[in-house]
Amino acid sequence: MAYEKYTTDALILDSLERGEADKVLVLYTRDFGLLYARVSGVRRGASRLRPALQSYARAHVSLVRGKIGWRIVGAQSVAVPPKDSVEGAAVFSRIAKLLRRLVHGEESMPHLFDTIAHAHAHFLRGGGNTGAIELVCVARVLHVLGYLPAPRELARQAGLPAESLGSALFVSTTYEYTDIENARVQERVLLAAINEAISESQL
Repeated sequence: MAYEKYTTDALILDSLERGEADKVLVLYTRDFGLLYARVSGVRRGASRLRPALQSYARAHVSLVRGKIGWRIVGAQSVAVPPKDSVEGAAVFSRIAKLLRRLVHGEESMPHLFDTIAHAHAHFLRGGGNTGAIELVCVARVLHVLGYLPAPRELARQAGLPAESLGSALFVSTTYEYTDIENARVQERVLLAAINEAISESQL
């Protein structure tokens, strides 16, 4: 029986060992949202897929959906964490854990994927501003998923002028200088809102 093959961009959030050489990968994909996919023989040193499917990497993956779930049948590397990118990998691991807690079921959310993918690129490059970018990324994730109000409302709740957080802060998926500076100036407000949102959601 032939299965349809799908190719999508994916961020590898986690991996679970199965059998002697297989893994089940937790993927956040651009076209299907969060999913679990088994990959055969990837723990063998000779596996062609192994380099592209490291934890916290980004890859184009080819998937088929069988009777017992998704399987990865191909992968092409887009970005893998450098061996010396300890801080970047640690930051992205926190984003990955948050996604696994917040996202349930398979649902395509390209805006959310791009938000995380652009942050992932910054973390892997290790070019600085990591803390501010993580803060903005988490706030955007919570906002897209409905846990955090728009910037104007956040500002109002904090007793600040409406434009204090910048009305477009959660709209963009990239991390421009103005976003980073905005996060630094209003770090206290953003942190308080994020902590309250997570606490109230009981996640």
